[in-house]
Amino acid sequence: GIKKALPDTEDQALVYLFMASNQVDGNTYEGMLNDFIAQYPNSMEGYLRRATQFISLDDNNRNTKAEADMEQTLKVAAHKDEAHYQIGKLLYGYAVALGEKPAYKDWGLDKALQEVKAALQIKQEGIYHQLEGDIYFAMKKYAEAFGSYEEVNKSNMASAESYFSAAKAMELMENSDTLKVIELLGKAIEQYKQPYGQEAAPYIYERAIYKASVNKHRDAVMDYNLFYDAMMGQVSAEFYLQREQSEVQSRMYQQAIDDINKAIELVPSSTELWSEKGAVHLRVAQYDEAIKALNKVLELDAQNGAAHRMIGFCLVQQKKSKEAKNHFIKATELGDELAEGLMQKYCK
Repeated sequence: GIKKALPDTEDQALVYLFMASNQVDGNTYEGMLNDFIAQYPNSMEGYLRRATQFISLDDNNRNTKAEADMEQTLKVAAHKDEAHYQIGKLLYGYAVALGEKPAYKDWGLDKALQEVKAALQIKQEGIYHQLEGDIYFAMKKYAEAFGSYEEVNKSNMASAESYFSAAKAMELMENSDTLKVIELLGKAIEQYKQPYGQEAAPYIYERAIYKASVNKHRDAVMDYNLFYDAMMGQVSAEFYLQREQSEVQSRMYQQAIDDINKAIELVPSSTELWSEKGAVHLRVAQYDEAIKALNKVLELDAQNGAAHRMIGFCLVQQKKSKEAKNHFIKATELGDELAEGLMQKYCK
């Protein structure tokens, strides 16, 4: 029951506090912070860590204490830029977590931005620009966020994450530059050595999805292939579906059929995947295969009007108008809005 003393040096005491923060309850940790501050009253770290411990989403009494500690952090800090940055980071986390709850005083994103800008006025650091960009992004000021991330990318702090952040900000800007987004995602990927591994995989996947969204489907397929290799084939049904859709748009039909089959192997109960398989076979005039897939949809969901409509269209192509009409009627009864027009056109 004897209380443990802090280590003899400030650096060792800070390491001890860090380790204890995950091992003791909140009250005990606050007591240790109080001891640290009493022992090292001119260290900004003690006040900053205690402010972090005090800050609360729903207890303004604790926030009053946190505010006092933040003020003391600035007062004793040897490097004021670092103090402003750390306070801005703390307030940013608070503002993001706040959601719809009312903030304590002016503790919103504007206040966090004010602190990081104060840091930048003293010293231009990439890490400060990164936080500035994150705050602007949270404020949905994407052009300003992009500018901040570009400053990071000019510094020695440039990383896959900073290039990716710039790409996402550019993507969401009002006057987005498609080629610039792809270039930035490429820069993120280039931060890793080839052959790419799982660390690079998320950025490759994002670039593939973006390329597909702007109808660069053949390029998207190439990135999906890169992602597949980076993941050593450990991919999901959703991946196979996305690659299949880009392959269809690129007229790579056999690859598309192979991929939708792999997706179904992983999730055989998905009506979406069976419907997609039917659609691909229909597109290449493999009507029997399409009908088999669409009948599987109906086994899983008897109320699927689209499947009846697509079966009807396949039967029309096979000159089976009477059977086709029955499926069009059923599709219409189930609420499919396209079936009636097809029936009028093909089953007079």
